Amino acid sequence: MSINNKCAKCGCEDSYLTTPPPCPTAIGCPFEECAEIQYAQCIMYTGGDILCGEDLVVPTDTNMEAAITNIVDYFCDQTTITVDIDCNETTVVAADTNVVNAIEDVVDYFCTEISNVPTVTVVGDNGIDVTSVVVGNNTEYTVTSTGVKKFVKQFTGVVFDDQTLTITGAELSTCGLLSDACGSSTNRFSDFTFNIMFLLTGRWISLTNETGVSVEANDTTGDISIILDIAPIDPGVTVRVTIIG
Repeated sequence: MSINNKCAKCGCEDSYLTTPPPCPTAIGCPFEECAEIQYAQCIMYTGGDILCGEDLVVPTDTNMEAAITNIVDYFCDQTTITVDIDCNETTVVAADTNVVNAIEDVVDYFCTEISNVPTVTVVGDNGIDVTSVVVGNNTEYTVTSTGVKKFVKQFTGVVFDDQTLTITGAELSTCGLLSDACGSSTNRFSDFTFNIMFLLTGRWISLTNETGVSVEANDTTGDISIILDIAPIDPGVTVRVTIIG
C-alpha cells in the first residue's frame, strides 16, 4: 500500500532499505500542496513496543502502514468475551469472541431455540369448550365446562297441600340440559339432580328428602313435576328448585 505520490520516486518502492537511515530524504515536490511525500512502508517505527495493558499493539521496527493497521485492528476487536457463556450446558458465546460476534451468536442461538418451541394445542371434548385469543405474542385459552349446567326456578305463594310445581321441557332445553349424554341418550329426562328448598322467616329450608315430596319426569315432553303432598302452610312461601344436569 502506498500513498499517491506526485513526486519522483524516493526511498524504497518494493522493499525496505537495510542500511540506515531506513529511507533517504524524500525529494521535494514541485507542487504547492505538499512539501514532500514518502511511502508509508518506508517510514519505520523504531521506538519501544507499544502496549495496551499487556497486549502488544505495535512492535518495535514496524513500518507505519503495518503500525496503523495493527492499531485499527486492535481497537476494532479489543472488547471481547473472556469466558464461555452457556445456556443449559450449551455454549452460546465462546471465550475470546469479540462483542459484535458475541451479540450475533446470542441472537442466532435464541432465534433457533424459539423456532423449535413445540406448538401447544388445547383440545376440548365431552362437555369442555376451549376458545383461544391471541394477545400480543401470547395465546390466551379459555376453558369452559358445557357438560354440567344448573337450572334454577322460583315459585312464589306456594302453600304445599298436594300442590304441583311444573318445569317444562322447553325451559330445560333453553338452558341446554336436554343434550344427549355419553353412553345412553335414552330416558335422559331422569338424569337430573334436584334440590328443593323453601324460604321461611329469612331462612332456606330443604324439602328435597322430605316425606310427601316427590319428583316426576315426563320422558316424552321433558316436563318436570314436583308434588308437595305435605301439610299446608299459610301464608304461601317461595320455593326454589335447582336442577343440575
